[in-house]
Amino acid sequence: MAKEIVKKEKQELTPMQDMSAWGERPTVSKNDLLISKILLMQGMSKLVTEGDARMGEIRDSVTGGLLANAGTNLEIIPFFCKKYWVQFCKTEKGLDYAGKVEVVDNPADPYYNADWAWETDEMRNDYTYEFFCILPGENIPKVISFRRTSLKAGKKMFNQMYILNAEQGLIPPAYKMILSGRKVTADEGTYMVWDVERGDLASEQEIAGAFRMYKQITDAIQATGVKVDDGDFEDISV
Repeated sequence: MAKEIVKKEKQELTPMQDMSAWGERPTVSKNDLLISKILLMQGMSKLVTEGDARMGEIRDSVTGGLLANAGTNLEIIPFFCKKYWVQFCKTEKGLDYAGKVEVVDNPADPYYNADWAWETDEMRNDYTYEFFCILPGENIPKVISFRRTSLKAGKKMFNQMYILNAEQGLIPPAYKMILSGRKVTADEGTYMVWDVERGDLASEQEIAGAFRMYKQITDAIQATGVKVDDGDFEDISV
């Protein structure tokens, strides 16, 4: 019995749906990329106070998109780490974000600064781990920062990537890491802190994606620097 062949007509594009109608696409380079942060929502985070998020949720800093509900985990593949002093000027109104200074750990380096005071009369210096990562199934890099009450979680991730993995002869992104938020009540009030745990081994495909991002990020750092969305440092609640 002859099979009936049904031909589907090609859907016609309207002028506004035709990419060529919008002119030539501009060249997109690594310098155009604004890398979003993975944020743990606090009670006074801007998205929470505006009613667009809940305390404990994990969200994207650029889009505001939900990455994980409160009380659930987020899996990431971290592939690179930078350490910074995140600086705040003390003012009569509180703290003003002043910028980031990369930590120099080598005592023989003339710019050695790993022994800076965490607090002075004029400044507050937050020792910060900043990890570049990808989410499983994605090829867009994100950044997660650990400082102050979440600094311990950053140390755990750093130790896993660069010490424990190395002892096993494994590369830094060999394991996925599992992010979660934990609610803490102290004299300062109630707030969320990060916690991290080692997850499963990353697949070869995931490691390949992490390596591509690693090369792009480190090349951009050496050339002109990488623009990370540091808006969260202006929101002292996080």
